[in-house]
Amino acid sequence: MWNTVVIPRLLHGIELLDFRRKDIEELEIYQTRVLKQLQSLPENAAFVAVLSLDISEKHPHGDTKCGAVVIKGLNHMPLARQPSKQRSLPAPIGYRPIGQDQHVPRIVILGYVQSRNQSTGTLTSLKRGTGGRSSFSGIVATVFGASGYLGRSVIARLGRNGSQVIIPYRGDNYFVGRMKVCGDLGQIQFIPFESIHDIDQLRKSMMHSNVVINLIGAEYETSAYTFYDVHTKAPETLARIAKEMGVERFIHFSDVNASANPPRKIPKNIGLTLMSISENKKALNETYWTGGSHFLKSKHLGDLAVKNEFPEATIFKPSTIWGHRNDKFIRWYLNEVRQIYGDLPVWERGESTIKQPVYYRDVLEGLMNALYEPASMGRDIACVGPYRYTLRQLLEYIKQVTYDSFRVVELDLAHAVQFKRKANTKIPFLRFDKFERECITDTYSEADMTLEDLGVTLTPVEQRIFYELRHNMNPQYFDKFISKAAMTAEQPERLPPLYKELPSSGAEKKMLP
Repeated sequence: MWNTVVIPRLLHGIELLDFRRKDIEELEIYQTRVLKQLQSLPENAAFVAVLSLDISEKHPHGDTKCGAVVIKGLNHMPLARQPSKQRSLPAPIGYRPIGQDQHVPRIVILGYVQSRNQSTGTLTSLKRGTGGRSSFSGIVATVFGASGYLGRSVIARLGRNGSQVIIPYRGDNYFVGRMKVCGDLGQIQFIPFESIHDIDQLRKSMMHSNVVINLIGAEYETSAYTFYDVHTKAPETLARIAKEMGVERFIHFSDVNASANPPRKIPKNIGLTLMSISENKKALNETYWTGGSHFLKSKHLGDLAVKNEFPEATIFKPSTIWGHRNDKFIRWYLNEVRQIYGDLPVWERGESTIKQPVYYRDVLEGLMNALYEPASMGRDIACVGPYRYTLRQLLEYIKQVTYDSFRVVELDLAHAVQFKRKANTKIPFLRFDKFERECITDTYSEADMTLEDLGVTLTPVEQRIFYELRHNMNPQYFDKFISKAAMTAEQPERLPPLYKELPSSGAEKKMLP
């Protein structure tokens, strides 16, 4: 019984192993090697030196406390040869008889606790392995908003890199439980918390991390949380607690169009129709109406709050992110909720709106590279695609690729009434602020870093659009898609860049690990 070990497996139930003497000896050798690595000893160091290093207290049963390492049950004498006085004492953990003529196996139970120091990078110095899933990258990241569109991809990317991820979540654990397989066994941990005001749980989720990533956001306001609560107060609280807990890197996601005074595009008569009842009451005040998108304004205030609490924070400002099956760009316009009887109403038919969409994998690659790039600390990073297009050109291109029959028309008062009726049927994302944001041209500051500065090769829309839209194709034209006949779709016209391109004679951008 005492030489039978039960090993739990994540996906394969349990496994019973009957240890032989040879297996126990191999386990002893492995445990000794681990102790040498933890104490930075050479491979040829004696086993006695491993146990006697930094001994602060000696226990009667051979227990040894070595600073932060506690080793129990390391008694190698045969049970029959031990003094009678020692045998009369209760046996320590891991010390159980397996026969009169057999030696007690050297069972090591240890806990390794090491404090983090922002200047020395302690966790990074403990990197192990070749950099894959079963390695340790030196990153222990707490990711807020992991159940969202971009959060799931961030967890998968960190797990593939060998990082340990802590996921604070609200609600039922089944919403985030599937992310446990994104990393190796024990590398994905979950911590429940009630709200952003639960300070104790927030501290608990960051106490062992050296990286905190904030992906919390909301597309619409509710009776419980406004844009100001989600985009301003929440990042401010997380940045303050991260600074208190000694976190080295704080990554915050904002919006490329975040501004203190975002432009107002949709006319007032159409906007009042699209607004909810509570928004209509506020819109009676002319100051509220001329204030622009409150989503973008709250994002801007959140950026200022994060910089105030955590000056070294890195703020990612993505434009419209596309790709994957649940993006909020391509599938937002292809959704039947967004269309009205085959028409796709867009303000000014999208001809005066310029977008620079970015592929979601480019954002993930830029995030991972920024974690290893000290120059990104305290900087704003504009996550934009390689080319700029008018919204009308993008919609017509999507229509050609999917063989859809919708028509891009002008958004007028009649369409606003129809959207209002849909919004009254419990469709929360059909809000005025959403229509307002899609009319705004993507712009960013020339002083901001870009994904190319982080060594990311940007993906054009034309390169991956056929793969991303394969599930949205009209079924009667699916054979044409297989035979690559859809590749003949007329590509959208690329507009000039927002800023003058840098000369190619500059230093080459290096790809970070």
